[in-house]
Amino acid sequence: MSKYMNIKTIGIGIFVFLALCLFLSKTIYSFNMPQVTATMPFSGRLSMIEVTTGVVSGDEDRDRIDALQIARSKLELDIESINIRMSNVSRDLTVAQAEREREVARVQTAYDRAVMLFENGAISAFDMETAENNLQSAISKYDKQFSDFQNTLTTLSQDISGKQLDLQNNDLQMRPFIHLLAAADGEHIITCTIPLENSFVAAGDECRLSNSLRSINGIVTDISVGDRNKTVTITVSDANANITPGESYTVTFTKEGERNERLVPNGAVQQDSQGHFLYRIKQRRGVLGNEFYAERMQIYIGGSDNTNTVILNDIGFFEPVVLSGNKPFAEGDTLVLRNAGDFFARD
Repeated sequence: MSKYMNIKTIGIGIFVFLALCLFLSKTIYSFNMPQVTATMPFSGRLSMIEVTTGVVSGDEDRDRIDALQIARSKLELDIESINIRMSNVSRDLTVAQAEREREVARVQTAYDRAVMLFENGAISAFDMETAENNLQSAISKYDKQFSDFQNTLTTLSQDISGKQLDLQNNDLQMRPFIHLLAAADGEHIITCTIPLENSFVAAGDECRLSNSLRSINGIVTDISVGDRNKTVTITVSDANANITPGESYTVTFTKEGERNERLVPNGAVQQDSQGHFLYRIKQRRGVLGNEFYAERMQIYIGGSDNTNTVILNDIGFFEPVVLSGNKPFAEGDTLVLRNAGDFFARD
């Protein structure tokens, strides 16, 4: 009996030893591996927010508006004056064309008669040469006159084109003040700038304006695009807001985007010289059983907020992607997945 017990004890000891070796082998094998946490793509909406500083339009804006309006009036008068000159030159050109037809026809008739008389010996070569010179002189005279008219018209046309470009530039400079000019009593205009890449703020949106004195709502009434940013014009219709010109406000724009079926947390999106990508977590058979490894998946991204990013191409919903890790790794590397139980059945 004691011999049987010894064999049993030895067998149990060997089994425990093997189990311990297997555990230690797995522990040692995975000790230096990158440890990662995974997430799954999900559907949802982006919560977009933009915070900037706006200033209430004041007397300095009125001075600027007055200067632009004076400049516009002068440009309009210049354009009208040029149009009148072009009309007069065109009229003179028409008169000169009619006169040319009559005069050249008269000289041409005299020349043709001279040719006939010369051929019949009725006039001398000198008289014939005189008739030819008179014809060429008349043609040259009117050709130069027409060239002068055309050059004048070209110059005036260029002048008017330049004035019209100046007028367009005046319109662009005036644009931020259009709503200030149109604002009724009790309305206030606040202007601010947002980045060029901001695509969610639109005319008609409501925004929040706040400072140490008050917090009020405003409506976006205009957005103009500049070289480095966008200028947003906001109208506040609260007559009791006690807003004063030159007052500064923190302007907050918020908007919930359309529902999207492919969102991932911002931390999952990687980028290198080839573009944006995700690391998808796959399973394979390893030395000590099933193991996890990284598979690179190229992606195209859309909009994003402070938390999530929209993925434009199909990425699937049934395999997790790496959200964070404790050390760098590359495609094909074996990983330790901390939250494997959230996605895979346990061995």
